[in-house]
Amino acid sequence: EMLRSLVGSEMCIRDRKNLLEVMNQVARLLEVALKNVLSIEGILKAKQTNLNKTSYDDIRHQLAGLLGKRFLTKVPLEWLRHYPRFLQAIDYRLEKLSGNLSKDQEITLVVNDWWRRLDAEEVDSEKLTLLRWMIEELRVSLFAQTLKTSIPISVKRLEKEWKKVLNK
Repeated sequence: EMLRSLVGSEMCIRDRKNLLEVMNQVARLLEVALKNVLSIEGILKAKQTNLNKTSYDDIRHQLAGLLGKRFLTKVPLEWLRHYPRFLQAIDYRLEKLSGNLSKDQEITLVVNDWWRRLDAEEVDSEKLTLLRWMIEELRVSLFAQTLKTSIPISVKRLEKEWKKVLNK
């Protein structure tokens, strides 16, 4: 089940070589992700204050969304490949946070609004998959502009895709 969800329609496993290739790739991605998460969680524990609590809580929520229960069975390999960049964007956000607290909180409100909209939808979850990852890319774009996104993204583009996917 885990392999089927990771590989998805991206490729068909026909032999052991492909299976080992995919598993090695996943293992490398997990190693990088877990090291980054441990570092991020250390910062969150050590440096939280009343002023940055909203931003830190948002980061914790983001980590829970990225690495939640059985995430390996839910995250397609094509998006798992972006985890190192997503986590790098969190590191960047944490580095810049103290000098940009009010801007960070404004961006957090924008992103959280998109999450609320997504969570409120009662449509086939496959239709929402791209929107979910577009929100993650929006985070990168807004919090860590120096990192490149994997797709062109803006609030306007997300709104356009939202209307297309949900016929609104």
